[in-house]
Amino acid sequence: MNETVICTYISSCPDHLFMQPNGKRCNMQHACDHWDTCSQVCQTRGKGYDCRCLEGFDLAYDKFTCKSTAPDEPYVIFTNRQDIKGINLKTMAVGTFYTSLRNIIALDFLYSNESSMEVYWTDVIDDKIYRGELVDESLRSVEAVIHSGLSTTEGLAVDWVGKNLYWIDSNLDQIEVAKLNGSFRRTLIAGSMESPRAIALDLREGLFFWTDWDDNSPRIGRASMAGEDRRIISTSWQLSTGWPNGLTLDFTQKRVYWVDAKSKSISSIKYDGSEHHVVLRQADILSHPFAISVFENYVYWTDWRTMSVIRANKWNGSDVQVLQRPQSQPFGIQVLHSSRQPWERNPCGDNNGGCSHLCLLSGRGTFKCECPHVMRLDPSDERNCVPNEQVLLFVMVDEIRGIDLHQPNHHTIPTIRQSPRLVAPQRIDFLVDEGCIFWSDIQQNEISSAGISNGLIEPIINTNIEKPYGFAIDWIARHMYFSSGQIRCNILASNLKGEYVSHIHEDLNMVHSP
Repeated sequence: MNETVICTYISSCPDHLFMQPNGKRCNMQHACDHWDTCSQVCQTRGKGYDCRCLEGFDLAYDKFTCKSTAPDEPYVIFTNRQDIKGINLKTMAVGTFYTSLRNIIALDFLYSNESSMEVYWTDVIDDKIYRGELVDESLRSVEAVIHSGLSTTEGLAVDWVGKNLYWIDSNLDQIEVAKLNGSFRRTLIAGSMESPRAIALDLREGLFFWTDWDDNSPRIGRASMAGEDRRIISTSWQLSTGWPNGLTLDFTQKRVYWVDAKSKSISSIKYDGSEHHVVLRQADILSHPFAISVFENYVYWTDWRTMSVIRANKWNGSDVQVLQRPQSQPFGIQVLHSSRQPWERNPCGDNNGGCSHLCLLSGRGTFKCECPHVMRLDPSDERNCVPNEQVLLFVMVDEIRGIDLHQPNHHTIPTIRQSPRLVAPQRIDFLVDEGCIFWSDIQQNEISSAGISNGLIEPIINTNIEKPYGFAIDWIARHMYFSSGQIRCNILASNLKGEYVSHIHEDLNMVHSP
């Protein structure tokens, strides 16, 4: 015998209870207290509620979903080592924006208008950060904006208001910032990191967030975009068996979403770390998730092991769809759309906030002036940068590093590390007024320099020189002294351009520091 089940909807609830969204249950908690009652804004109406949308969005026919009213078409852009690809979310057509790259990991974009967009990405083989102009689904005018001093850059984020670039170097365990063209580079946060991976910004709140998949203490961190008020917002039980990989921000809900490669899950918390929810935990589709983005009602992520680009409902993990299966492992992912880069006003918009170099957002509607490497804020005005001479330079095998003696946890100087022009640095020196490092390389048999602001390495002397163990700069007369030879040595001098080389002493024993 067949039975018919009739679902009865409740017309009202007792005074001490509230109607729930399904219209079938009464509860002591108002529906607006639930995180998934409305897509954006839940407005109480007595015991009931209405869903509303923020400016720039319209409420859909389901009375839940908020759809952007912006005319530009949304794209999912992602990397798969050698290519940058895009999926048009209206047509689901897949295009290749750029190809023949080496090993792209992270990417982000700068949206100016429908006809003016830039894409930024990191390449961990080149150890550079690039950008290109996106025109008709093709990247043009590609150039490197950070040329050197990178180790393994796995996280990248564009400040679309202050026009700055933030990135995570997971090998050096630090977060850095520079202008979009790579100038005025500085280390923002260093120390107390083990394996930082991903970074995301909320410019209206002046905050950024990052993941750290330290095996002993996996965590999600938060700080102002000026590096202040650093804190951990995740609790140990939220990530006790976790490996937080990629993360993204839902600006309308002020929530952090992240993918976890160890627990094979997608989770979400508020910006303060409260209201933890597991959105989806499913090993077959979250085999090894790497990066994540969010747009309207969906989260989008890449998975290494299944080599897939996937999306699912951001509230309950339903409606799972595989959007693309590239032929190689996908890494970074972003949803390229104007609504993903909202802003109200630019605190740095008036004369760069009065800052001589970097103007960084710091909390809601405020900013802080900061200085590039080997400079510091003038304490008399906190606006202008002056040379910082209290810097310690040192060599670590195939790297040159610098430490600000006032902030020993911060690597003041971008690490200059192994490259075709740096193999075995021996002696180093520095000119404060020119912002340049000079060094001798006993493997390359040359003397080179690099600017702190751009990191470009230039050879100065690379002929008729052997094993330059000794090297020093005369910063007053603007001369350079160096040795040549390992057992029987000569001491030579030149100007800082390597011109007018002259012998000072000859036939000496094992000169190491003239």
